Amino acid sequence: MKYLIYIVAYNAQDHISGVLERIPADYRNNPKYSILISDDCSSDATSKIAFETCKKLGFKHFNIFRTKVNQGYGGNQKIGYRYACDNNFDYVILLHADGQYPPEELPAFVAHSKNAPDVILGSRMLEKKNALRGGMPIYKFFSNILLTKIQNALTGTNYSEYHTGYRAYAISFLKAIPFELNSSDFDFDTDILLQAKILNKKITEFPIVPRYGDEICHVNLIKYGLNILKISLKFRLQILGIGCSLKFRGSKQFAYKKKGPFKYSTHHHLLDIISTKKPKRILDITAGIGPLTEPLKKQGIEITGIDRNDRQENYYDNFYKADIESFDWDKLTGKPYDMVCLLEILEHLKEPEDLLIKLKKHPLLDNALFIISIPNTAFFIIRINMLLGRFNYADRGILDIDHKRLFTYSSIHNVLLECGYKVNKTIPVPPPFELLGTNFISRKIKDLFHYLAIPLPGLFAFQVITIAYSIPVAIDVYMPYEDYSLNIRQ
Repeated sequence: MKYLIYIVAYNAQDHISGVLERIPADYRNNPKYSILISDDCSSDATSKIAFETCKKLGFKHFNIFRTKVNQGYGGNQKIGYRYACDNNFDYVILLHADGQYPPEELPAFVAHSKNAPDVILGSRMLEKKNALRGGMPIYKFFSNILLTKIQNALTGTNYSEYHTGYRAYAISFLKAIPFELNSSDFDFDTDILLQAKILNKKITEFPIVPRYGDEICHVNLIKYGLNILKISLKFRLQILGIGCSLKFRGSKQFAYKKKGPFKYSTHHHLLDIISTKKPKRILDITAGIGPLTEPLKKQGIEITGIDRNDRQENYYDNFYKADIESFDWDKLTGKPYDMVCLLEILEHLKEPEDLLIKLKKHPLLDNALFIISIPNTAFFIIRINMLLGRFNYADRGILDIDHKRLFTYSSIHNVLLECGYKVNKTIPVPPPFELLGTNFISRKIKDLFHYLAIPLPGLFAFQVITIAYSIPVAIDVYMPYEDYSLNIRQ
């Protein structure tokens, strides 16, 4: 494997030589290891001294960049990671030019890379005594612990510390994330760990002993603390479906959990409807039922699924892998269906009316009961935001950035009526407060919204479930005169 040792430097003329001298001697001429030093527009002789030291020590594979304009700590990292991605390295190891992190530990990074992790962290806090032994100031020590605890709680992680600047990244991981959209300030390091969390990447930590000396700290600690807490909270909100940062796209994977146990949820109501109507055959369009099919199949219900992704195929008795917007409905054969489930799908379609009309005309769905759920765009929180001039898409939820059509409690009724359906019943669904934590408070808040949504569904329903029948088209009620006369005589 090829490794890039990437040294970020800013006004480090007093320390850069010492850092380079501490790099193990067998790394200096080995073609597996390259050194890249990026001087972020220093006002001193950092670049000159770095070049002279590399020559003196006999480094054969090194480059030195000097930026024309200061890029910031995060911006400087972006330069090196782009270089690593474009030059066929396997790992890039970040090292600071101020000497705080031990170059002697570079072999440990290489050793851990043999297990193919995506991120390797040299942690000062995995063994906390190491931080104090290395001279970390007490205020930094306790600040690190406190901020990391808060961040872990907000983001669902369990890192020993978020704030180490001694780390390595697999190039395959860097190519999978939009790291160039990350902050150009010191909170870049938090951004990239949260991106690893979103993609469920493998992260390895090992203990290091730092070396604090007379280096100048360029971090504004109050600004840094506020920034990392802000981005951690933003990450948490995006997981909950509030907000949509491009650098954290992919948080949807945290959303699609089994909803059946949640009181008043879409799946909760669906199970109640199935229990009451007792269908024998269900058509689940875009596999919205998923894991809930297991108890239903035990009741003797035959379930057919249609979805472009076959990851849930095993849940169904019959499965069609297809994009619902281009599916050839003539391929749907067999016995008639008693129920059709369209859960959270119409809003994703360019022309949902076209799908509804096709379903209405299908001979196997003549007598089917249609269960349709949509997000309510007129939910009161959305109304308040619009009153304030805000209409912010999210990675999921009502304003999911993938939604192509927006519906309200009343507009879904109008769409169904125009497509030839009769609405039998509408059920308001409150917000999924359980995602904030399943506890007494979340349950009571959900109960409150449930009871508010009964008289005022257009305002307080987070989602709307509509139960509808298709109205027979003219050809279905037409009977030739001869047949009609015969029936009368009989």
